[in-house]
Amino acid sequence: MTTGDEHSRINRAAWNRMADQYQEILAEMGTPSELTWGWWRHPEQRLGVLGEVAGRDVLDLGCGAAGWARRLADHGATVVGLDASARQLAHAGAAATAGARTVALVNGDAERLPFADASFDVAVSNWGALSFSDPYVAVPEAARVLRPGGLLVVCTSSPIYRLCTAPDADQPGTEIRCGYSDLHRSPGTTGTVRFQLP
Repeated sequence: MTTGDEHSRINRAAWNRMADQYQEILAEMGTPSELTWGWWRHPEQRLGVLGEVAGRDVLDLGCGAAGWARRLADHGATVVGLDASARQLAHAGAAATAGARTVALVNGDAERLPFADASFDVAVSNWGALSFSDPYVAVPEAARVLRPGGLLVVCTSSPIYRLCTAPDADQPGTEIRCGYSDLHRSPGTTGTVRFQLP
């Protein structure tokens, strides 16, 4: 089992190594014209999770190249994108200089947010940092930086995905591979440490 500093270091190194390839995959998928959630791109317009974001301060936890953060900004939010990977943020900076909507970018850890208490109205992790941070630490930390009545939205894989994925596999199979109460921390096949609670 890794400590907080160890899994943060491991995940930062993995994402720095994978950033270029990950951005190539996203480019092949194309950029959606609207706010969408997860790999399956469920439209926010249909789900209505965020409500109106115009005029709100939003923190994107694990922003990567900040594509989603820029779409939030296009909807009128003031957005700060946080990512542990300097390489991912380099992609975000390159996109910003190519004329995309401006988003403040911060290199940091979701378990130790470098923001004052009550700084944001909304915090989102759309297959982002809360998939790679210990939720027992990162969720209270996100709550700390939210204003009273703030909203934390996390889009990540289903616990069933983790239950059916063998430790050495990158996709789930047809059999349960671990107990439901055993869910918390697991190795990712890309050299990451992943987190999933039941």
